[in-house]
Amino acid sequence: MKNEFNHQPKHHHPDDPIEERQHFPPHHPHHQYGIGSNLVSLEPYKHLFNMLFKSSTDTAWVLRESTTEGPDHVQVRNSIILVQVAQVLDKLNISTGQITIPVIGSSPRDYEFEYPIGLPEDILEIIQSENQDDVLSWISKGPVHEVSMDLILMNALAAINARLTDKTEDHENKAE
Repeated sequence: MKNEFNHQPKHHHPDDPIEERQHFPPHHPHHQYGIGSNLVSLEPYKHLFNMLFKSSTDTAWVLRESTTEGPDHVQVRNSIILVQVAQVLDKLNISTGQITIPVIGSSPRDYEFEYPIGLPEDILEIIQSENQDDVLSWISKGPVHEVSMDLILMNALAAINARLTDKTEDHENKAE
């Protein structure tokens, strides 16, 4: 059977026309494109995510994938979660991201798909070294909107953890 998605680019950018961003044919015709981003606006918070990642275009792509693709209920939940994460980033005054490693997965469009944002390198410390290759492979499995959302969350949590660790170390140094 011919793969209908081979002709499509590795990933789309925010200025691509909507018809090029959607899956044609849709994986599930009952899914509405963009329901999450239409009901919950991330616009006031995008600048906070732009601080986590090097490219604002790549940031826009992962935010869009997380909030406009997939089942309607997932789009809405992801949108709400991302607004809450952005609020925490803002309150903690997080202005930089983490060192990342590439995540290569598959998508309906490409079998060697490289996500525009990577996995925070600090995650490797959590994984037992003998299992790292397996875990890294599993992280990239699943629908693009799910992997994108998880990568955003892992990056945000790594940045939050680094910021809280800095504050704790500053507080401990002042106490001495």
